[in-house]
Amino acid sequence: MARPAMRSAEAAPRWPVLLALTGLVLALHLLLLTDGLPIWWNNKAAPQPTTPGLSAPPEASTEVAAATPVPDTVLPVTSSTVRWIVPKPPAPEPPPPPVKKKKAPPAPPPETVVEPEPAPATPLEPAVTEALPEDSPVVSETPEAVATVEAPPPPVDVPPAPDAIPQAPSAPALPLPTAPGPRVSTAHLPADGQLDYQVKGQYKGLNYNASGELTWHFEAQRYEAQSTVKAFLLGSRVHTSVGRITPQGLAPERFGDRSRTEKAAHFDYEAQRIRYSRNSADAALLPGTQDQLSVSLQLALMLHAQPSTYVEGQVLSLPVSNASYTEDWKFQIGPLTELELPAGTVTARLLTRSPRREFDKTLQVWLAPALGYLPVRLCITEHNGDFVDQLLDTLPAMAQPTVQAQ
Repeated sequence: MARPAMRSAEAAPRWPVLLALTGLVLALHLLLLTDGLPIWWNNKAAPQPTTPGLSAPPEASTEVAAATPVPDTVLPVTSSTVRWIVPKPPAPEPPPPPVKKKKAPPAPPPETVVEPEPAPATPLEPAVTEALPEDSPVVSETPEAVATVEAPPPPVDVPPAPDAIPQAPSAPALPLPTAPGPRVSTAHLPADGQLDYQVKGQYKGLNYNASGELTWHFEAQRYEAQSTVKAFLLGSRVHTSVGRITPQGLAPERFGDRSRTEKAAHFDYEAQRIRYSRNSADAALLPGTQDQLSVSLQLALMLHAQPSTYVEGQVLSLPVSNASYTEDWKFQIGPLTELELPAGTVTARLLTRSPRREFDKTLQVWLAPALGYLPVRLCITEHNGDFVDQLLDTLPAMAQPTVQAQ
């Protein structure tokens, strides 16, 4: 019976131990489930933060720590709130008050301007196609002194006042006479007629033959003249001159030079200007100015009116215009010579215009007294040797005028 009592005495201490172990296990599980042990351990191990500038001396820290009870456990942080302080944006500046615009004063009513009626447009000159080249030997003088005087602006017609008294139109101004100049009457004018010529020439080293004619007509103090040269395969070259007859001779109003096309010179005696086509500059209209064709007829009238005034050795000067420019022609009066022409032997006086510059032409004209000093021969020689020589072919059937003293 003694052995069972000993077994119960040995087994009695096991229950307290089991209870202690069970409580310890439960405590550990509770700590693990609530994360208390790691947080408590971390709070113990981490250094305590201090505020800059407010740290207390070591003695005060010790006293505060001693007075402040430390909790046995530290509860975990489950949430945190962060508050951001954002400064308010500045208030916008109020817009400036609108500027009131001052109203501009009303503009005065536009003035009424009375414009003059436009002048009628000048009709274009007809262009005639010809075969002779522009630089053929029948072209007249090379320019020596091209006039560059600009034309004045055209006058503006102003309407007359209502109470103005109308006046009769004034007569056109006559060209100023030369100084001195012969007086010409209708008795010195040759009768209407025509002169035919045989033309011989050389152009760029090639000789050629052509035919030419000079026609004129005088009526009611007006004249018309035309000179034509025709060459085979080269076509024709035509010069025309129209104008008035004055006590000092011929006053041309228009000169035309036509080959492939036509160019012209217009003589404005009221404005004292010569106006050219092809945009050539205007020239001053000098007293006694002739054109390239009328100059031969004017010389005939001058010598016919006063044959004793123009003698051998004298120099006769005339301003002459072609279709592009004006220059002064000086003729040396030569002797009377006997010419052997296709029309026969004719006595004529030679007038020579010698070149004054390197590229000037030489012009020779023979005027026959028996034919009213009309040209029976005309020769133009270029600076390079090219020439054109017009020889009277037949004697004209024309009545000789009777010279009357003025």
